Amino acid sequence: MLHLTMRPYLQLLLLFIIPAFLYSCGSSSEVTQVTERARTLPAPSQDEVTQPSVSDPVMLRIGENEPLRSMDPLFAYNDASKRFISLVYDRLTNLDASGNAVPSLAEEWSVSEDSLTYIFTLRDDVFFHDDRAFSSGLGRALNANDVAFSFGRMAIYDVPDDAALLFQTLIKGFEAFRIQERTVFFEQDVTYANISGIEVLDDRRVQFRLNRPSAEFTRILASPLASIYPAEVFEHRTTGLHNNPVGTGRFVFNSNSADSLVILERNFNYFDASFADERITSLEFRYFNRESRLFSAFSLGEIDIIPQIGPQTAKTAIMLDPENNQLILNPGYEQQFILKPSGVSQAGVFGIPDNLANFPLSKIRELILNLQKDEFLGEIPLNLRITVYPEDNNTLSYNTNFIRHSSFELRQGAAPTAYNRYLAGLAGTLINDLENYTTEVRFMPRAHRDFEIYYDVAAQNGVFSGTNQLANAQKILGIEILHFALVKESLDDVLFSSTAPWWMSFRQLDLADTPEL
Repeated sequence: MLHLTMRPYLQLLLLFIIPAFLYSCGSSSEVTQVTERARTLPAPSQDEVTQPSVSDPVMLRIGENEPLRSMDPLFAYNDASKRFISLVYDRLTNLDASGNAVPSLAEEWSVSEDSLTYIFTLRDDVFFHDDRAFSSGLGRALNANDVAFSFGRMAIYDVPDDAALLFQTLIKGFEAFRIQERTVFFEQDVTYANISGIEVLDDRRVQFRLNRPSAEFTRILASPLASIYPAEVFEHRTTGLHNNPVGTGRFVFNSNSADSLVILERNFNYFDASFADERITSLEFRYFNRESRLFSAFSLGEIDIIPQIGPQTAKTAIMLDPENNQLILNPGYEQQFILKPSGVSQAGVFGIPDNLANFPLSKIRELILNLQKDEFLGEIPLNLRITVYPEDNNTLSYNTNFIRHSSFELRQGAAPTAYNRYLAGLAGTLINDLENYTTEVRFMPRAHRDFEIYYDVAAQNGVFSGTNQLANAQKILGIEILHFALVKESLDDVLFSSTAPWWMSFRQLDLADTPEL
């Protein structure tokens, strides 16, 4: 089983994460926006469901180099977790292959003339997966209260900040409710019963009021962090969704083995029957603690898809095509495998000018410049691109102006664990050369955002000395990770997105060479 130990995340997150909430500003002259999609399945009966017969059922085997520590959407801290979450749960909207928002749980929505009020109408043929949390054991119908509950839970004190950071400055009343939930502990001091900007109009309609217009709002709602789930789960068991996910998604949780294998079964009641080739009846997620083992299993045919290859696999399997300056598979692999772009992540090395050890930024820059040496660059995977910023660069600023005028980019995701470890080793190599200074390298993953490597002082027990230091951090080095997936040749129709590294689709595949169950 998966196990998650609750830790005092609140203090660390509030002290150390730079709240760069990336949303676009501006106004819209459109009065109403309505998007519809015809239903493809009738609402299932709450009586026993008869699964359609499927000839030659197929299990797709997906290999990941990042652990799945929880099946709760709010704890989806890496792209591998978000991939899993996106298949088991749904959101109000989803993304298509081009990164555009399309209907999902909401079959349509309208926008007010001032672009500040959205009303989402839910489908009437959506049911949660069966679970003992429901009185009958059968999944009940989705309603608007489930949406309000899922968003309200983002603000509570014992979950990570990632989901809240997407919405707290955007949805009216979200920030005030979140501050209350994390700082007020006596009932008589409670001011807000819920998020004022989210209102349930009836069973099928929910209204969102924004603080400012946002052209990206419907795309942000597609994040796996904004998945919808039922409140009954938390009343039924103390472990909530960590080990037993309950969503409305395309696949249903079947079983897991330790932390290395999870099996999902097709949801035959799903409202969109075309979400995958009809022969795909199950998915097997295998999690590897070593990148070399994952690549070996893929080479031996034990894995069908690696959605994101790690740095060592990139160094082994890809090369630069001098004719078109594009990354391609090395000869020897191209006959068996297909290389597919699967998103982009960004990272940065930030120096802190005013630290307790008086460690100068000039010294950090001197070390960073070593990255431009040919012998060092020759060891870096081709899918990593490095940019050294000038001394007068000041890209990070802890102020309202930065928060409100930065553009939201879904394509920016926290670096996968494999690259996190790789870059930690890279930075550690530089730091080991230091004398007479005690420093720490800190990685700060954030939802749909870059992560930062902070050179800071191990002042008190290896803990940051405070947010004021982070507020003055200066970007010294930029790193862009071009993600690639490896798929077996018979799965050429598997789709990935350049705008969201977690997005994956397998409609109408050629499964001729895929082993049957």
